[in-house]
Amino acid sequence: MSRRPKGWLAALLGFFVSPLGLLYVGRWKWAIASAVGLLGVAAFQLAFADTLVWLTLPVQLVFICTVSRIAYLQAIRFEPDRVRPAYSRGYWLWTIFLMFVLLAITFRAFFFEPFRAPAGSMLPTLKPGARFLVQKWGYGNYGTYGFILMRSPATASIDRGDILAFELPTKRSLHYIKRIMGLPGDKIEYRNKVLFINGQEIKRHAAEDYLDESAMRYHSQYIEKLDNNKEYAVLLDKDRPAAVLNPYTFPHSQNCAYGNEGVVCVVPDGHYYALGDHRDNSLDSRYWGFVPRDHMVGKLVHVFSQP
Repeated sequence: MSRRPKGWLAALLGFFVSPLGLLYVGRWKWAIASAVGLLGVAAFQLAFADTLVWLTLPVQLVFICTVSRIAYLQAIRFEPDRVRPAYSRGYWLWTIFLMFVLLAITFRAFFFEPFRAPAGSMLPTLKPGARFLVQKWGYGNYGTYGFILMRSPATASIDRGDILAFELPTKRSLHYIKRIMGLPGDKIEYRNKVLFINGQEIKRHAAEDYLDESAMRYHSQYIEKLDNNKEYAVLLDKDRPAAVLNPYTFPHSQNCAYGNEGVVCVVPDGHYYALGDHRDNSLDSRYWGFVPRDHMVGKLVHVFSQP
C-alpha cells in the first residue's frame, strides 16, 4: 500500500494516542520510544504530584504536542513511492489500539488499580482526594471502571493493620478503603475510644495534635502499635461521644453489643472488622458490620499524592 498518510490524522493520533500516531506514519521504533516516554511522564507526574503539581500537566502537554508535531511532519514528508508497512494501515492500527486498551484494562482489573480517597475517614494516613495504588491480584474481585470481569476464591493473606479496599457489605457497587483491625474469630472492643483485640489493649502514645485543614480544626493524634509491629496514626475528637450512634442492622449483628462506652464484637468466620484511622469521623464496621472475605478488592501498596 503506497498511499501517503494524512497529516491531520497523524497529528490527531499523535496527540491522543502518541505511539499510534507514529505507527501510522511507519515509524515503529519511534512509537516504542514514545510509549517509553509516556511511561516516563506518568512516573514524573506520580513522583512529583505533591511538590511540583503545577509542572506535571505542562510536561505532559509538551510531550504529546511534540509527538503530534513529529507525526504530522513525518506524514507530510512521506515519499509518494514509499510502501507503507502493514502495521500502519487501518485494520492493523485498530488491532494494535484495541490490544493496548485490552492490556490496560487487564492490568487495572487484575493487578494494580489507582484509586482516590473520597473523604477524610482515613486521616491522617490518607487525606481527602489522595491518590493511591491498590494491589488486586489474589483478592478475588477482578474488575475496573465499575464492571466486574471475574470473581474467584481469594488467596492473598490479610493481616491486622493492612489497609484494604473492599466492596461495601451493604452495597457491593461502592468501594471503601479502611484499615483491617479484626480477623475471623477476633474479639474487638472499642471502649471509651480505646481499642482492645482479644482482651489486649492496643498500645498507643500521644503525638502532636493534627490540623485538619479541610475543617480547620485540631484533633488529638495517637500512634498505635500492633503485636505484629505495625504502627500507624489515628485521630480522636474529644468532643464526640464514645457511644456508636444509630448502628445499622447487618448480618451477624448478634455478634455485637453496643453501649454508652462503645461496642464489643466477635468477628465471624470468613469476615473482617474494618476501622477508619479518623476514629470519630469514620463510617466503618462499628456501623455497618463485618466485611466478608469475598468483598475484598485489594491492598493499598503505595500513596501517589496527598493534596
